[in-house]
Amino acid sequence: MLLHRLRSVALVIISALLAMPARSAAQIRASELQSLAQTVDGTTIRLTYSRPRTRERWPIFGTKIVQWGEVWTPGANWATLFETNREITVGNKRVPKGKYSVWFIVRKDSAWTMLLDPKWHQFHEDHPKPNDTQIHITLRVDTAAAMEDVLSGRFRSSACAAARWPCTGRGPA
Repeated sequence: MLLHRLRSVALVIISALLAMPARSAAQIRASELQSLAQTVDGTTIRLTYSRPRTRERWPIFGTKIVQWGEVWTPGANWATLFETNREITVGNKRVPKGKYSVWFIVRKDSAWTMLLDPKWHQFHEDHPKPNDTQIHITLRVDTAAAMEDVLSGRFRSSACAAARWPCTGRGPA
């Protein structure tokens, strides 16, 4: 009788353990998918990217992770995707309607260059060489901006996008 009860209790415990969700199902993905969109007067701009994490690796730029002068995409997994449903102007450059992969040439002491490449579906480590099919846009980099562990983007105004991630320095306090 005691053996029968022990078997019953063991069966209940094993059944309960098997019914529990796996721990890995609750873990945060390494690079969550993010999509930002803004519509102004019928023109929609969308950015889609996987959000890389610094994982306490500071600084990011000017190191083995991303070297100065290197072409880099602000995302993980696949290159960041930029889409517009109409022709727009970014900086002083005409950007036709369509999809583009987004890349930056990162520089220590001067403005960065954003490359919009019409070859939009590219793996993030397959850095394109600058070429005539790309749209080259000069960017201002704010190295005083607050640092975050996860690359995050937002629209600051109706048509002004910004990203936050450690440029230089030691990371969040």
